[in-house]
Amino acid sequence: MSSLTPAYGRDYTNASDAFADFISGTKDFLFHDITSPWHGKPCSERDMRGGDRHQLRYDKQREVLVVWFENDLWYSSPTIVVAPSTEEMLKDLNHGG
Repeated sequence: MSSLTPAYGRDYTNASDAFADFISGTKDFLFHDITSPWHGKPCSERDMRGGDRHQLRYDKQREVLVVWFENDLWYSSPTIVVAPSTEEMLKDLNHGG
C-alpha cells in the first residue's frame, strides 16, 4: 500500500479536510512507494486507479486515513466517508444535476 502526503509544505489537522482536498483533484500529494517509478512525485486524485488503497497521511504525518476508489465513489477508513468522484461531480454540474 502506498502513502500519500500533502505536497508543497501543506498539512492538515483533521481527516475530513485532507480527504476533501484529495478528492477535489486540485491539490497535489506526494506519492510514496519505493517499488514504484512514481515514488516521490506529485499526484492527485485524477492519477489514481480504481481498487488501489492508499494511506493518506496528515497531522504532521502522524495520522493515517486509508482511501480507495470503487464503483465511481471514493471511500475512506476508519471514518468511512463516501463522496462522488471529481468526474461525477463535474458531470452533474455540466448537466444540471
